[in-house]
Order: sequence, then structure tokens, then C-alpha cells
Amino acid sequence: MIALAAAALLLFSAAATPQKLEPTGPVTDKAVPEAVRSSLEPEGVRVALSGEPWCDLWLRKGIPDEKDRTPGALHGQLAVSTAVGVIRFLAPATDFRGQAIRPGFYTLRYALAPADASHLGVSEYSDFLLVVPAAEDPNPDTRFKFDDLMDASRKATGTRHPGVLSLTRPSGTSFPAVTTNDLGHVVLQVKGRLRSGAEAPIALVVKGHAEQ
Repeated sequence: MIALAAAALLLFSAAATPQKLEPTGPVTDKAVPEAVRSSLEPEGVRVALSGEPWCDLWLRKGIPDEKDRTPGALHGQLAVSTAVGVIRFLAPATDFRGQAIRPGFYTLRYALAPADASHLGVSEYSDFLLVVPAAEDPNPDTRFKFDDLMDASRKATGTRHPGVLSLTRPSGTSFPAVTTNDLGHVVLQVKGRLRSGAEAPIALVVKGHAEQ
């Protein structure tokens, strides 16, 4: 569950770009299928950059986890294609490959980059969340085969590459929080909960892309 302080959190990046973090209510927009809406935490978080709304994020209630972990992965307790939550971009955005992402609602599904990383971009970690247009992903319990997941995410970009958002290691102990890292990426930190009951700290690059 995303626990938010009573007052909005205001943080600044190294470049002194104001970043505002504030709570937002439940997803009510019918652009998001009902089964997806009902699977989400009732409270989300909004990121504003330089005074302009950038994105909203809602995590799934009880993110399904696996008994066995994938060695070396940040979130190795998650199976590939696990639905983690929903993101809404409030302005034209780009994914971690620099591909255009239109404003709107997208489901977020977990994936690991192939060994050559040619599909998902370049990152220190192999963990990513793939964006899928919410209207194209009506059931959060669906488990996709890898190729099918890639095809679903390509609908977010309209290119031959899926839409990818990079996961990184959380920094510090503040949740939720928004910071800009040394690479200039805006990172949103939230803390979810797994179906097993364990906490799931998540750090997601919501703005910024890999150097190609």
C-alpha cells in the first residue's frame, strides 16, 4: 500500500528542478477496465515536474509473487508479465528507449531484459515494467507468454519495440519519494505489498531514457 504523508512532499533534483509529490484518489476513469480498477490500491501518487502534472501511479493490491526467485534480479520474486499497477501519463512522455508514449492510462507488467538487452534498452539492471494500453489489458490476472507480452506493449509505442520503463534500486528509506539520480532520470519510489504479505519497495524511472 502506498502510504502518503498528510502534506505533499516537495523535493528538488541536483539541477534544482522542482519535483512535487502528492496523493491522488482511486482510478475511476472507465478507460481503465473494471477488473483492473478493482485490483488497484484506492490511493495513488502524482508526480509534478516544474509545476506541471507528469504522471499518476497506482500499485496493485497484493502483487502476486512466486516462491522461487530469479537469481540476480531486483524483483526476482515476480514472474514475467505479472501486473504490478497502472500509470497515467498526463503529458506526452517517452519510455526508457526514448520512444514516444501518449498521455493516457497504461498497465504495468514486469519483465526481464533478454541477455543481449536488444529488446528492452540498456540499464544497470535487467528489471523493467512494460507499458500496455489499459484498454488492451482488461484482466490483471492474465499471464502472457513473453512474445505475446512484447506484442501487447508495442501497442503503446506503435513501433517494433515494446514500451519499457526501467526499474532501479531504491535509494534511502523515504517512501513515497521522487528524486533525480546521477544520470538525470526522474525516479519515483513507492512501497507496495506482495500477495505473500511482504513489502515490495519499487523505484521506477518515470522520466529519462538510456543513452543509445
